[in-house]
Amino acid sequence: MNELAGTVANYWRWSTLLGYHDVQMEKAAAKTFREYVLKTPTDVVPFTTITVNRSWRTAAHIDSGDLKQGFGVLCCLGDFEGCDLVFPRYKTAVRFREGDILLADVANQVHGNTPLLNPDGSEPKPGKEPERLSCIFYYQEKMEHCLVPEEEMRVINNWKKGKSTQPKKKKK
Repeated sequence: MNELAGTVANYWRWSTLLGYHDVQMEKAAAKTFREYVLKTPTDVVPFTTITVNRSWRTAAHIDSGDLKQGFGVLCCLGDFEGCDLVFPRYKTAVRFREGDILLADVANQVHGNTPLLNPDGSEPKPGKEPERLSCIFYYQEKMEHCLVPEEEMRVINNWKKGKSTQPKKKKK
């Protein structure tokens, strides 16, 4: 997945949306601990997170937790029809298939999918849906505020049910 992240990040870097790429890359490369950022063997990419949905149709929603000043970079794998990405505000449906890379403002715009169909366009029987993997690469908002990785692990390892995972604020 890191290799795929590098490929989609490279396409984004050369798109007309370079300004959004630069904002997100600045957060990822300069303000976030390297352990929290996806990387290729040779480079850091502007993503902290990959969400993979398997043969799943999403209802209309706005992605929560994504960097509002950034962009979601999407690609999908599989042999299918349908499952177009719809942006109701713009009365637009985007058909993207294996090999396509889609840049979308999923953190600020309502979007969802049309029904997933068989490769021949027919409706699948329940439990027999074609396989479609949609991969969404993004920067998780506020990652630059995470503690040093070792401190995060200490907090996680000492967490008790019902207690906050946030460190206590020091009294002035």
